[in-house]
Amino acid sequence: MNVPQYPFAPPIDFNHCFARWQIPRAGQTSLDARVTQTVWAQTSTDFVATVRDMNDIANGNSPLWLSGNSALLYAGIYRCRDIPMTPQYGLDSDAAVLSIILPSGLAKLRKVSDDGLLSQDESRRVGPIFGITLIDEGHPLVPRDYAYIPNRYPSGEGLKKEFRDWSAHWETGDRTGSINMSAFDGESNTVQICFTGLWK
Repeated sequence: MNVPQYPFAPPIDFNHCFARWQIPRAGQTSLDARVTQTVWAQTSTDFVATVRDMNDIANGNSPLWLSGNSALLYAGIYRCRDIPMTPQYGLDSDAAVLSIILPSGLAKLRKVSDDGLLSQDESRRVGPIFGITLIDEGHPLVPRDYAYIPNRYPSGEGLKKEFRDWSAHWETGDRTGSINMSAFDGESNTVQICFTGLWK
């Protein structure tokens, strides 16, 4: 499945994507912090170990993911009164990079959860986060299965401003439309990501 390239194809619905925020580590650039991994084989054990060590004290955490708009809620980019979620501190910083797995990549993956290994309290704290693994090891992700929101917006405050402006528009009573933002896939092709279903 080829990733459509704007303007020759419709924008890609963010709710049909997986997303991950990453703050560059010391010495890293925003490009270094992008997720580019093509082979995924996370297990429930990996997922649980990461959830129980969110600060990565053991330096062995697996990258975890969120679906669509839940990634925006998780980072505190916007709030929804119908979906209570405690934002994670720092993910809305201007340095944070938003890595997106496009629908072409989702077709090759399945979600990984705790498989009952977490307590109810832990599961509640985890919320909508999940791991991923390939459905078929012979069909890994390719660079064009990824897209990245460039931090020229920038990723934090700029994104929040876009959504604040849209929220003000929504409050006027016009509940139609969406927010389209330019992104780049792993081969530097421009794609448009469409954000819909906000502020319900």
